[in-house]
Amino acid sequence: MLDIECITGWRAWGGEHDWGRRGRATVRVGTEPAPPVAAAGEGYLGWPERLYQVRRRRKLADKHLLANRLEAAGLTLREAALSGEESQILRAFREHAVTGRFVASDARRGPVWLSLLDERLARFPSDPQVTATRMGNAIRRFEEYGYDRFRLDSQELWHELNAAVPEPARCRGRSPTSGGCGR
Repeated sequence: MLDIECITGWRAWGGEHDWGRRGRATVRVGTEPAPPVAAAGEGYLGWPERLYQVRRRRKLADKHLLANRLEAAGLTLREAALSGEESQILRAFREHAVTGRFVASDARRGPVWLSLLDERLARFPSDPQVTATRMGNAIRRFEEYGYDRFRLDSQELWHELNAAVPEPARCRGRSPTSGGCGR
C-alpha cells in the first residue's frame, strides 16, 4: 500500500463540490491479485460459458464490422481509380446487409470520422485474444502493445524492472503476509 497526498474534487457524503481540497489516499499497487469484481469485468471469472461465448462472438463481430467499414470507406474515397477486383469488393460491401448501411455515410463524414473508427478498431486485441467485455479487450490490447510496438515481453520486462527496484520500494506495496519481502 502507498499513502499519497491527493486533491479531491467531490465530498463523498455531503455531495457538494469542494475542488482543491487536500486529502490522503491509500492506493494499492499491482502486487496483489485482482479482486473478483475486476476479474469479472475483464471477462475471466463469473461468466457462464454460454454467455461468455455469445458476448465474445459479438465483440469479434463488432471488430470485423469496424475493419470492413474502414476498408469500404477507403475504397469509396478512391472509387474513380479502383481496379476491377477492388470495384467488386466495394460492390459487395455496398450490397451487404450490415456493412451496406455505413458505406456512403462513413466516406461522407471525412477523415476525422475515419480516424475515430480506426481508433476504435485499435482498441481490440488480435482475434484469438478477444474477450467478452470491453475492459478485458482493453487490457489484452494493452498487454499486446509492448510486443507489437517494441518487441518487448511485458511479463519478462515486469520481472526485470521488479529486480532493478530497491528492496524498500519493492516491498512498500505488499502486505506483511504476502511474503517475499523478508518481513
